[in-house]
Amino acid sequence: MLIVKPLACTIVAEQRCRLPILVAPLLLLGVTWGYGLPSLHRVRADIDRLSVMTPDVLATGCTHIAGNYWTVWPAIFHANLALYERGESRTVWGVTFGGQPTSTLWRTMRQEDRVVCIRLNDPYGDNWLISFGFSRFRDVQRRATVRVLRRQAGASGGQAGFLKTGLFMVAKERASLNLCRSDQHRRRGLMRKILKVGHARSCKRRRNRQVILERLTGRFLRPFPKPGITAPQRTSDSSG
Repeated sequence: MLIVKPLACTIVAEQRCRLPILVAPLLLLGVTWGYGLPSLHRVRADIDRLSVMTPDVLATGCTHIAGNYWTVWPAIFHANLALYERGESRTVWGVTFGGQPTSTLWRTMRQEDRVVCIRLNDPYGDNWLISFGFSRFRDVQRRATVRVLRRQAGASGGQAGFLKTGLFMVAKERASLNLCRSDQHRRRGLMRKILKVGHARSCKRRRNRQVILERLTGRFLRPFPKPGITAPQRTSDSSG
């Protein structure tokens, strides 16, 4: 904390204006007593506290560090600082939350050339590798602070097995899709039959209703005579 006050206030100002000027030196003395004088060596010592993984990262030629956010980025900062001080042009990249913007700078790197370091007992490193598209990376070395991972040896047998597995999965998906389609066709045919039967039954019911209405109309509903015309009287035939 630093309090700035014009010196002229000590001459003409009131007593309440002199208090900040008297307190400021005391604050500076207290900070100096508690933390010592400002020093670049102390700043460097604070930065070097982040160098837990740096020796192993540089010794293994690591290109990526994966894992927990609060573990990866401090290690990335100190490792790149050490590389800069050595005069090396290579960069160590972070594979974790917030690493997507910089991933466009190393996407073109061949996976066989990537060397990944994950801090020991970090449960998130392998999941981050999968989410960033690192395929078939296995542990090849274990050091004091990190696990070193490289892509599985690119032998033809392994690649062929991978291709066979992929083709098998594709064939399986196609078979399941065909089964789904046949099941859909069967269901649609069944629905058509049900609708056809229902339509026939509804038509039959409609015809039955019409017949019944026609019979009822002819039996119970008689036309009314016109005005001025008497309805014909039925005469009985006595001779009959």
